[in-house]
Amino acid sequence: MKLKLGDHPAKILLAGYLAVILIGSILLGLPIATVSKSIAPIDALFTATSALCVTGLAVLPTGSTFTLFGQLVILTLIEIGGIGLMTFSTFFALLLFHRISFLEQKFFLDTIAGLKAKNFWPLVAAVFLSAFVIQAIGAVLFIPFFAEQLPFGDAVYSSIFHSVSAFCNAGFSIAADGLGGFRTHVGVNLIFMGLIVCGGLGFIVYVELYRKFRSFVTRSRFRLSIHSKLVLVTSFILIVIGTASFFVLENSNVLKDQSVPNAILISLFHSISARTAGFSTVDFSSVTNGTAFAFIMLMFVGGAPGSAAGGVKVTTLAVFFLLIKSQLKKKSHTDVFGRTVAPSNILNTITLLVISVLIISAAVIMLQITESAGLSHRMMTRDSFLELFFETVSAFGTVGLSIGATPILSLGGKVVIILMMFVGRIGPLTLLLLMTFRREKERSAEFRFAEEEVAIG
Repeated sequence: MKLKLGDHPAKILLAGYLAVILIGSILLGLPIATVSKSIAPIDALFTATSALCVTGLAVLPTGSTFTLFGQLVILTLIEIGGIGLMTFSTFFALLLFHRISFLEQKFFLDTIAGLKAKNFWPLVAAVFLSAFVIQAIGAVLFIPFFAEQLPFGDAVYSSIFHSVSAFCNAGFSIAADGLGGFRTHVGVNLIFMGLIVCGGLGFIVYVELYRKFRSFVTRSRFRLSIHSKLVLVTSFILIVIGTASFFVLENSNVLKDQSVPNAILISLFHSISARTAGFSTVDFSSVTNGTAFAFIMLMFVGGAPGSAAGGVKVTTLAVFFLLIKSQLKKKSHTDVFGRTVAPSNILNTITLLVISVLIISAAVIMLQITESAGLSHRMMTRDSFLELFFETVSAFGTVGLSIGATPILSLGGKVVIILMMFVGRIGPLTLLLLMTFRREKERSAEFRFAEEEVAIG
């Protein structure tokens, strides 16, 4: 693939991700990367893709399969994928060449938040500084709790690994029993939830929150952008809905032996984790079908634009419901917080949702075909459809939650999930770039036919 900066920026993003996945797969395939000294190429590719796309789906247990070298490769891929490949390449371009083109600036800004180019350099610094500071704080907070169960050196390493994985919304864990041992540990749960939320809100949101706090202290004026308001309000609503759903649907199931405070804590943790990170403190293969379906919808939405989270993004969901509201009120425009949503945002929202649904539908059908002969008879039932549907949306939303199907997928099934993780991580972004980065000559040559009404519904 011949790359030129004058070409479409999405081409650069696509090539970058493919290159890193290839390098990661090769490194994970080395004898020093695994305890058994070998790993199937498809499993190395699956793990590298899952790590770079910060998904967390695994066909092999991370802690017992990979050596320290292999785990560090996974951790590096998570960091690159979480903070953003373009952020890394931009940062190193700054260090090596001390200058960067306007096109690269615009691409980077659109990639993480769609800001104006004048904010470029302060934003690059803010992205790196805030990301590493938050992860460092998380690691330090984890240490005393992990040290209760592990030798101090192992506790420090585990704290760093889980802090990075949580902030980047990756969902990878090196603990032997996952996070089940911390199911009702308030401190550990709060740290995980805090890191996941920070990584899932996006850099711009918490930078604006910091500026809002500073303006309050200095008694100056600063107004949050519509983007930040939509992200915060929608995220809060989804967290409440997810917590209530898990609590009600699992009250007589996985939560039946828990006290009410512990049940609320577990429900809140999974509501926050399910949309973005994929960590779980319960056996998710035991949840009810109602919970599985509710969390499919949460995973589909994901987190905020410009964050480490996947999915179609909370702002997409917000704009979609605002559009429905305006249509029901017979309005010709869509308003929110005293502002009108741009028509281009409306079109992008509808296009993104429709294409995402079509991609997921196609993947589920493909999995039904690939797994029809290779798995146990239970995978042929209607419940199997929900299992494969769940795994597909988990991959597309780069969440990583699993109800048991991923580790036993056939070769063809693993390929489908790999493609879904890749598409889910860069697909929505690439799609939006394709819709927004159009050459001026194409726009000038555009023309419209005569308008005519079409019957709908």
